[in-house]
Amino acid sequence: MERSSVDAGGSADAAEPAERAVHTTAVLFRSRIEIGRILDDLARDGSTVSADVQNGQRLFLTRVLHVDPEREFFVIAYSENKTANMELREQAGVDLRATHHGSRIEFSAWRPTDTVFNEQAAVRLEFPVMLARWQRRQYPRYELPAEASLRCVADSAGFAPFEARISDISLGGLGAMIYDPDIRLPAGTVLRDCRIMIPGKEVVVTDLEVRYTTPSVLADGSRLNRSGVRFLQKTDELEALIKVFVIDLEQKAKE
Repeated sequence: MERSSVDAGGSADAAEPAERAVHTTAVLFRSRIEIGRILDDLARDGSTVSADVQNGQRLFLTRVLHVDPEREFFVIAYSENKTANMELREQAGVDLRATHHGSRIEFSAWRPTDTVFNEQAAVRLEFPVMLARWQRRQYPRYELPAEASLRCVADSAGFAPFEARISDISLGGLGAMIYDPDIRLPAGTVLRDCRIMIPGKEVVVTDLEVRYTTPSVLADGSRLNRSGVRFLQKTDELEALIKVFVIDLEQKAKE
């Protein structure tokens, strides 16, 4: 998965501890799989999608109807404004934006053409090559440095335990795990008794719920899978472990 992210720290309220400061995170997605997943979420929830047409003079309001990342297109509904529909079709490309579950989503698409979806006139567009999402987080997520590698034996209570590495983690109990590309973990999978090991510290045992899985390619060309995960038990040991890394990273940033 090709994506980049930037965390911009917000100011903490004087009455709140620093780790509860609201952060704004910008993430740029280039993976068709992840872009398709986000567009599918917009379609499923009927989220309003908007665009400016006629050089910003008119607002085009729509929603995503269908997503086909394999054939590299998606379909949006016509707006209720016929003039805006005509102006959209005359453009070579369109910049679209939406708000979804507290995130601001923006992406560009090209070559709007007339089509029919579920017996209704609609607009077909080429699949976006990238998508940006800005999200306000209650907890910042920290990407762990390679030297701090959180080795994990995932699903140690299951039938086929496997080696993984926790690649980022947050005080809110969310993180990411990378592992062998031959292992398939669909969303909703619960990995029981995952053993997270840090040299010089006691093993932390927790269940992890898989939220999504995407393929990724490292700089050296090797492939792996990356899953967003949620730590199901917020044990004292797990919270202490996370805080150790938060403090560690903040100290490194000041050096």
